[in-house]
Amino acid sequence: IWANKRKAFTLVEIVVDIAIIGLVAAAVLSAYSASFKTMELSKAKIASVALANETMEEIRNMPYDNLATEHGPIYPPGNLLDDQEIQRKGVRFNVHTVISYVDDPFDGCADVHQNGIPDSACLQNMPAGKPKDLYPYDYKKVEITVSKIGRNGYLSKITSNVAAKAAETPGNSGIIKICVIDSGSVPVPESTVTIQNPNAT
Repeated sequence: IWANKRKAFTLVEIVVDIAIIGLVAAAVLSAYSASFKTMELSKAKIASVALANETMEEIRNMPYDNLATEHGPIYPPGNLLDDQEIQRKGVRFNVHTVISYVDDPFDGCADVHQNGIPDSACLQNMPAGKPKDLYPYDYKKVEITVSKIGRNGYLSKITSNVAAKAAETPGNSGIIKICVIDSGSVPVPESTVTIQNPNAT
């Protein structure tokens, strides 16, 4: 009887030992799997940031008038893809590009924005006393988001404002801003400035 009890007790010990080893092994494998996923995600984020910067540099080197996507808010549409799939280091990414006009509050705000409704962001930040802006397309905003295909959310996002060489003017003209100050570097209000160009045609 004692021998049978001793064998039964040994069998229980073996079962308990196997269970403990199994739990430890599962914990180790789970930690390894989580570490591997974290490392892969980190690599994907680094690649996505590099991809977003490359796309932004390509856009910055394009003519200002060509900065528009095929289905974006700017009309007429351009040739830039709204979404493109690019593979880097064995990972498939989706590069989403949005280019839109910006109505800067510095020179006043228009009654409506590009989508036909008042631009509340411009109105909230507009300095007091500014007149209504008749040309709300001050510059363009480029927003690029890069996401991993098959994964929710994006890995990287960058934005940049792009202005034409001559803002709000159709030709090769430009804009000049003058601030008159006194000897103490204090702005002189209501100053009169006369600019002459003897070589004007």
